[in-house]
Formats: sequence, structure tokens, C-alpha cells
Amino acid sequence: MVCVQETRWRGSGCRFFGAIGKRYKLSWMGSKAKTDGVGIFVAEKWVDSVVSVEWNSERVLVLKMVLGDCLLNVFTVYAPHSGKPDEEKESFWNEVFHLVSCIPQNEMVVFAGDMNGHIGSRNVGYDGTHGGFGYGSRNADGSRILEFADGLNRLHWYGHVLRKADDDWVKKCMEYEAEGPRPRGRPKRTWREVV
Repeated sequence: MVCVQETRWRGSGCRFFGAIGKRYKLSWMGSKAKTDGVGIFVAEKWVDSVVSVEWNSERVLVLKMVLGDCLLNVFTVYAPHSGKPDEEKESFWNEVFHLVSCIPQNEMVVFAGDMNGHIGSRNVGYDGTHGGFGYGSRNADGSRILEFADGLNRLHWYGHVLRKADDDWVKKCMEYEAEGPRPRGRPKRTWREVV
């Protein structure tokens, strides 16, 4: 599966690319002005696993597919860049948050795309969300990304884990203690401390 942004195609639809047996099915959504646009390529072997495609806007497309015994919702997103008005950015993040909040807790969610923000190298205030692998300084759009991810981690992930069976590997991770010596420095906060 490959998620693409800034496709600059008009309209929306689905079509196959490639030779039979090695094809990819593309679902896309674009705008009349041939700006923005998002899409998802799915390998032919997985096409029958796709349950639905939601063409929400030229910035958000959601593909739902069966993955093993669960449903996977793949979001391909293209957030407004730093030169766009704040109202457009707020509208985008409200749309995405609304779409995610409508997904049942027992379904998985994956985000891929261009979030158009700099989260920076420091994870201050977002220890449970920011892994500390960014670079540079955080900008306002980066703060929006972290606030969104932080809200998802606490609301969506937490509820999802608590409903798991006690012997489920994900729930066991809540209590897991790594063996061996700790690295130098301040200890990392545990999952429970973040929630």
C-alpha cells in the first residue's frame, strides 16, 4: 500500500495500473483547480480486502480494509501548508478529528501523508506522542500535529487497550518491564504515566 499526496488530479475515482497479476488499484480524490489531492495505491492481491473508500475531500481519503481478523482504516492526508489561512487549517484538523472519532474503538487507524508541520527535535510536553526523533524547531503547525496525535493516543488508544483480553499481547505491554540495565539519564515515562 502506498499513500500519495499533492496528486493534482481532478475529480475522484478508482483505476488499475500495471500488468495483470502485478497491478495496483488507485483510489484518489482531487480538486477542480488541480491543486492538492490525495490517493492510495493498493496491491492487486489486497484489493478484495478493501471494504470501503471514503472520498472526504481533496485533503482526506480513508480506505477501510480487512486485515486478518480486524478492520484497518488507512488515512491519507494532505494538511494545508504554512502559507494557508488558519481557518483552512482548523477546518482540516476538525474534519480529520471528526472522521477518526467516528471509527469504532475496535478498529485500527493508520495515518500517512504530508502533515505540513515541523514537530521539532524536543518532545517537551508530548513524551507519549513525540519519540524525540524530529529535527529543528517546532512551529505552530507542528504543535497542531502533536496535539492531534496526543489526543488520539489518550482517547482512542487507551480505550482500545483497556477492552482487550488480559492475555492479549497489547494489554500485556502495559505491565511489561524490560530486563537488563537502564540507560543513563532520566528514566522514560511509562505508558501508564502518560495516560
